[in-house]
Amino acid sequence: PPGGLGPVRAVNGSFRWTETGLSAQDLSARLGQSPITASLFVGGRRHPDVRVRLACPRLNLQDAGLRHPRGEGVLTDIDLQAARRNGTWRIQSLTAAMNRTTVQAQGVLRETPEPVADLSLVFPSLDGGDVAFLAGLKGADPSPGQARSRLWKVVVRVGDGRAEGVAFKNLYAGLRFQNGLLDIADGQADVFGGRVRGTGRIDFTAQGRPSYDVRFALERIRAEQVAPPFQGKHGFLAGSLSADGQVKAAGAGWPDLLRTAQGSLSLRCESGTIRKFAVLSKVFSILNVSQLFRFELPDMAAGGMPYDAITGRLTLSDGVIATKDLFIASDAMNLSFVGTVDLVRESLDQTIGVQPLQTVDRLVRRLPIVGWVLSDQDGRVLTVYFEARGPFDNPV
Repeated sequence: PPGGLGPVRAVNGSFRWTETGLSAQDLSARLGQSPITASLFVGGRRHPDVRVRLACPRLNLQDAGLRHPRGEGVLTDIDLQAARRNGTWRIQSLTAAMNRTTVQAQGVLRETPEPVADLSLVFPSLDGGDVAFLAGLKGADPSPGQARSRLWKVVVRVGDGRAEGVAFKNLYAGLRFQNGLLDIADGQADVFGGRVRGTGRIDFTAQGRPSYDVRFALERIRAEQVAPPFQGKHGFLAGSLSADGQVKAAGAGWPDLLRTAQGSLSLRCESGTIRKFAVLSKVFSILNVSQLFRFELPDMAAGGMPYDAITGRLTLSDGVIATKDLFIASDAMNLSFVGTVDLVRESLDQTIGVQPLQTVDRLVRRLPIVGWVLSDQDGRVLTVYFEARGPFDNPV
């Protein structure tokens, strides 16, 4: 059989020849170990028209000439209706399932004047592991006459999905893939309690080292539902997060992506809580020891610090985040940050301004270690400045 297909056995059915063409109903066969039923019509002589309907309750992908390094894969509940005319295949309907993923497809496949696939894929349910397995399938090597790269234009819609442990809904994206370049247009999805939008390009031409260029917008997502960099062993951020920006990176894994990341973003986070973050714990500890304030400063290890808003613009270069205007507003105090955070080395170099919004017990001009403390006539502290350098867990 061509293309690495399994052998066709146990063919049963009847054919009928009429003036309009050749037809066959209730055909059955086995492709390798996979049972298939089909109906077929072929009409015309010079430019034959073909109509086919095919069903397979369980298709071993190796029988279809497709192999994966991790072993066998199976598609279930396949139902295909398609027609071919003037060298173009039109998929009128295709449904199939794999584990927790179901798909409904329509579209066109043509070879002239250039190979193009123009498809619509609707996934009522989708699992990222299933899609990753399908993306890793390998077929027979193309012959020289088939070596031209096909242009794939695909519109994807997902009702309910999950990938890498993240649940999402109402995903939409327009994809264009050719010669190892994947362009993503108008991508959007409901995720983390809000909405994510994005466009970009993924370049697969460098073997084993894809590169990414993504523009994105986050609309009121829940920061506490997001994986790093917002959550982790070094800190926890809760609240309603909105952001927009652009990031470029290259690499096969998270460490490579961090080391090569370049870009910028603006963010706003509202009505939440900050916990942990060793640098803030140290700042508050120093202020508590100094007994400057009549109110109790937040316990970052327990309830954390409630805030009204976090705003700022961040730039990213080779895994280092820099800011000149990160600002945290809360009922108790305002905080400002200028400096850098190295995501690769897990270290920071920052100047932190603290502006308590209540009065001090006594007027002071300067405290050792703390830095400059300025107060107005009513005893309100204007600003306390700190410098913090070193690892995330233990800055000095």
